[in-house]
Parts: sequence; structure tokens; C-alpha cells
Amino acid sequence: MENGESFWFEIDLLRHRIVLETTSGERARLDMAAGRMATEMGEKVLAAVGGLGLSGTYDRQRFEDDGERVYEPAAAESLWMALVEADAVLNLHRESLSGDVSSVQFWPHHFDLSCEWFGTRTESVEEAGQTQELPAQINFGFYPGEPAYFYANPWPFDSERLLDQPLPAGACWHVEGWQGSILPYSELVGSAEASHRLRSYFEAVYRVASPLLLA
Repeated sequence: MENGESFWFEIDLLRHRIVLETTSGERARLDMAAGRMATEMGEKVLAAVGGLGLSGTYDRQRFEDDGERVYEPAAAESLWMALVEADAVLNLHRESLSGDVSSVQFWPHHFDLSCEWFGTRTESVEEAGQTQELPAQINFGFYPGEPAYFYANPWPFDSERLLDQPLPAGACWHVEGWQGSILPYSELVGSAEASHRLRSYFEAVYRVASPLLLA
């Protein structure tokens, strides 16, 4: 911000509101259930930031969308519970892994929740004319879109050595658009063994893929 102060905001899916707070402690709240287009909601957020005495330059293209939106409180609460449960399983899984493992992270672009296990192999990747050496890895996560699914994606993906490997019931290898594996969320809804089945899926992919990602 121009005056050196900053702000953060919290999306509260249980109280259905956005809470803005500045580094000086000033607060503002916005009702997410008010039925606004994405463009209008984004402008409301920036107006609230301005009302807290902060100013800055923003890339409005990141939120501009004039399509109609209906906020569904029940769906938001279900999303929250799914994220909480997925986070718990992901943290249990990452604690069982040896080597270098990231923390569980929430990605704002698609609302994925994931963590990465890193192998000892490195791969050369060229981006924007520059070559980088990146560690081989397995990305374990939850995609809450439509349809929702869990995934465990080894990179690089060795199709010749992975596609014939069996996975737990309901899970399958995925090679259309991106390479990895998925376990549909619908396979676990209502199951008393959901957490156990999800961990078994993550463990199965790790067991067959991790040896391929070691130097």
C-alpha cells in the first residue's frame, strides 16, 4: 500500500462473510450471501479497503466477471467441512512420509488443498527461455470443483511403469489433459471408512511411484 500499511481478508464459509483487517487493527465485513456478481463483489471489497484508509493499485482482471452468481450457504458449509476433513487426512499422510515434504497448502486459483513429497531426482524444465532444475515429486491433494476428486500425481509421470499398477477400489490413473491419478469424492461420501480409504489411496500411489523419483 502507498502508506506502508497492508490488509488481509478472511473468507468465512460458516458465517458467510468476508472479514477485512488492516495492520492497524481496523476491520470491515461484507456479506457473501447478498447475491452479487464477481465484478461487483470485487469492487465492494476494494471500496471497503478504501474505507479503511488504504489505497493501492489492483489488477481488476483477476476478479472481473459479470456472470450471475448465487451464493448457497449450505454448499459453502459443505465445502468447509470437506476441506477440514481433507486437511486432516493430508496432514496425517505427510507425517508418514520420509524425506522432504511441503506443508499442506491452500491454492486460491482452484481452491485446491495439497502437499508435495519431493524425490531426490531432478528434471530440467525450460520456461520462458530459461532452464530450471526441479525436484521430482508427488502432489497429493483435493480438488473441490465439479466433479470433486482427490489426486496423487507423480512428476515426471512414467506411464510405461505406472499405468499397469493397480490402485485401491474407486481410484484410477488419469492421462487426459494431465497425468496422475484420481479418487472421486463421490466414492467416499457417506462412507464410515472414508479417511482410511483416502489414506490407503495416497499410500498406494506413493508406494508404486516414489521409487521411480529417486536418484
